[in-house]
Parts: sequence; structure tokens; C-alpha cells
Amino acid sequence: MIIHNVQEALVHYATDNTDSCPKALGDLVAQKYLNKDPKDDWGQAAHVRLPSTHGSDSADVWSKGKDKQDGTQDDLRSWEQ
Repeated sequence: MIIHNVQEALVHYATDNTDSCPKALGDLVAQKYLNKDPKDDWGQAAHVRLPSTHGSDSADVWSKGKDKQDGTQDDLRSWEQ
């Protein structure tokens, strides 16, 4: 869900602005595309790389998952969905 919400906010941002992605995740909050800094189901902040390095999406969005360790099997990654 966190990945979907951030991706939707990025689509709205790109539609409303001349640049395709914000400089930082906080820009989406500051400009009211997101209500607050996104957190995953385990209370950890979402991770975003702008622009994407994994394809045509404007950003890579991921969560470290339940174990809170980056690079493990339970990670949720936008480029793998």
C-alpha cells in the first residue's frame, strides 16, 4: 500500500508540475500530495530514489519489510511489482 500511495502522489506531482519528479520525498508532503511522510506497515519510513534507477517509473520506492533490513527477501520494491 505504501508503494502505491507514493507512486500515485508522484503521478499527480508530475501532472501538476513541469518537472517529472520532486527533488525529495518531503516535497510531496510539503505540496500536499501526501498528508504525511509515508511509513510502512512496520512503522518504518518509505525509501525513495529520485529519479528511478530501475526503469521508466519516476522513482524507486521501497520498504525494508518486516525484518527492517534492506536487501532481504521481505523487502517491498516498486520495481518488482
